[in-house]
Amino acid sequence: MEPMVKTVDMKVYKKIHLNFLTMMCLMAVASFLLVQNSFFINWNFEESSITVDIVLVGMIGLAIIFSLYSRRQKVKMQAIADFEEKLSFHRRYFLLRMWWLLLSGAISCFLFVLTTYRFFFWFVLFDFLSFLLAFPSKLFFIRELNDDEIIFL
Repeated sequence: MEPMVKTVDMKVYKKIHLNFLTMMCLMAVASFLLVQNSFFINWNFEESSITVDIVLVGMIGLAIIFSLYSRRQKVKMQAIADFEEKLSFHRRYFLLRMWWLLLSGAISCFLFVLTTYRFFFWFVLFDFLSFLLAFPSKLFFIRELNDDEIIFL
């Protein structure tokens, strides 16, 4: 029996990552320009603080839930023996993570435009940094798939 060659087409992952990163950049630049040019939702921060607090607590709660879910998904992925099945599972996991980061960035941008409070723009920059850290590299795949016999295309 011939050993299976384990290959990963990095172009697919890099294209997905670049598309999501581009959307995040556009949202960040748009929100920054809107606030800088005084085109923002004219809510008084004190009046909207309850709404902002609810959204922030909700986002923190969702982040905790997503983190726990991601951890379970990683354990589930590691239990898969077949490489092709594991790679398919990882692609869905990667897409879900990209959507999560984009949603988090969109909410941060919205809160920045809503309140013009620079604290939320720091959240936008943190979300952007999270996107950069999720770049699909060889080390990323070796660590995520827990397999150092992968051939990268």
